[in-house]
Amino acid sequence: MDPYAIKEKYLVIGLKKRKPGEPDERSLTKERLLMGRKGIGKLAPFGIAGKLSVITVYKDGDESKISIFSLDISGLLDPSDTSHVIKNYKPEVFYFNEKLDVVDKVYGDDEFYKLFRTRIKEKGTGTAIILSDIKISNAISVTKMVQSIGRRFTVAFSQPDFNVFINDKKVEAVEALPKFDIRYPQVGYDKEVLNIAGVDREIRFWVGFVYSAEWPQDEAGVGVYAHGKIAQDRPFFFSVKGKEIYTRYMYGVVEADWLDELGEDVISTDRTSINWEAEETIPLHEFCHALIKKWIEKYRKDINPGTKERILEIMDTTPGMPKVTTSEREAIVGLVHQLGPKVHKDKNVQAEVVKAMTASWTHKPMQVLIKKLWDAFDISMDDTDSFTNSLRCLNEHLVPESLSMSVIQAQRIYALSKLYNLKNNGNENQLQALLESFPWILGTEMENLRPNQTLKENAAEAAKKGLIPSHGLLKEEMGKDPNAKLRPDFVFFSNESETKIVVVELKSPQVPLEIKHRSQLSAYLDWFETQFPKAETKGILIGQNAQDMKAMRINIDICSWDDVYLESRREHLELLAAMLHGVSEHYDDTRVADVLAMGGEQTKILLNRMASAHSPLRDLFEDTDRVIKNKESKDKYE
Repeated sequence: MDPYAIKEKYLVIGLKKRKPGEPDERSLTKERLLMGRKGIGKLAPFGIAGKLSVITVYKDGDESKISIFSLDISGLLDPSDTSHVIKNYKPEVFYFNEKLDVVDKVYGDDEFYKLFRTRIKEKGTGTAIILSDIKISNAISVTKMVQSIGRRFTVAFSQPDFNVFINDKKVEAVEALPKFDIRYPQVGYDKEVLNIAGVDREIRFWVGFVYSAEWPQDEAGVGVYAHGKIAQDRPFFFSVKGKEIYTRYMYGVVEADWLDELGEDVISTDRTSINWEAEETIPLHEFCHALIKKWIEKYRKDINPGTKERILEIMDTTPGMPKVTTSEREAIVGLVHQLGPKVHKDKNVQAEVVKAMTASWTHKPMQVLIKKLWDAFDISMDDTDSFTNSLRCLNEHLVPESLSMSVIQAQRIYALSKLYNLKNNGNENQLQALLESFPWILGTEMENLRPNQTLKENAAEAAKKGLIPSHGLLKEEMGKDPNAKLRPDFVFFSNESETKIVVVELKSPQVPLEIKHRSQLSAYLDWFETQFPKAETKGILIGQNAQDMKAMRINIDICSWDDVYLESRREHLELLAAMLHGVSEHYDDTRVADVLAMGGEQTKILLNRMASAHSPLRDLFEDTDRVIKNKESKDKYE
């Protein structure tokens, strides 16, 4: 840089490079198209350093001249300045337009100066920017720096006069850019001419998809470049949504040099984003939005060795594959077909995914799918054909939903069989654990309640202080042992907002209920009603001889363990039978077998009894028995 370039260009921040009305103006030396505003980039080093020193050598006729000066961030940010006063910052100048041989004698032993002079020896001119007072504590990774330079100068790497060196080693494009599994086109780039505001504008573009997306997510996407420099940094996808499983592997480039030639600056000063709401950029955004979708669709077809027929074949031929309904098969095939590259590149992985997804599908309620169907149902009510299709689709998928819920009910019945074993000989610790794990055992109204440890601790503290009079024994015990806890014969349940509280006092099946037990429960309810006056409170007392004791207040239920078991089992068996009604055509569905296996023999006996009055259920069990017998017969002769 000569004196004029230093004073009028380098040291001026925000200088507009191009003359008004000359968008294609070029630099004098290398005839490069000028970009945006000049001088913003020189501030970037202050992000990691406090001081920036410049050494620049230039030719003044046949004589070499040199200038050395430095910029200090503390001077640029002088706290004495006020927002309404504009001051000129004067850099510290050591030499200005001095003869090179004079400075060589002074700085002959300086390490950085000697290195700089060695590097420009062949050309004779050059500029060095030296950063000092470094703010970062950790060394910058060379590998990450190479990758970062590759992202910002992807296009410039293809230009013969552009080179980057790090620690005296030239950065090659093969190091700086990702290794692509697939590239469109294989070499070079595609071109398109867009008519924007009456002017034909050329853009160039290409995309590569990596084999394995091991990079950070912010390195994927499309970068937009103008004159070889980044204008829109990654991650950027031109508003394409729902394709993240593929865009994660994408590294795209769009070149639009004319973005830097417009009358309006549409590129941000830090060259990381573009104003996509400008008149000249909207058509480019729309074109690239469609372009990305086309890239992804082509990539998906090229890397997917398994068609939908292949996935169906996997479902039909893989041993141990769970059986599902026809509508579910179609849905699962569609989902697997849309999965990402990692699945489609390995047929064994594909088979494992199909099996895992099918197994999960048969045991988990399809809440998301049903919600989408109901939404479609609401939207299509004004359209007769769409309305009919939504109804049909909803009905089809309610069958597998019922089957999945049937498994849940069968699992609950299995849990109740554990209660059956405890209701005669279990102890209070076992029964407390069972109720805390499965509150629904006490009735469907307990579905949304959970054990509340805080209520339990507060009640224990109140009993310790004698605030619950009928629990004086506990106060005495806790006085002897400060670490004593509330005995296992009390369980406290509540909803999330604690607007509903249920206190359960349970006694061992061998312990007859007494008046003092009811009094203890009543005392707890009184205390909770005082502490939570707006909450709905209820008490449940469970033990032997429940029929001989009156509740004495409307918010207390007294029952035996037999009562709890029979009522809960009845509720869940009836619900199970209702859900299985009408699904006899799916008798070979995996979940039907799960219902029978998990519900136990009592489930099948009761359902068979109910089947005598409901032909669909009778058909279900007859068909199931037939399949089982055929399988046993086949296994016998194999």
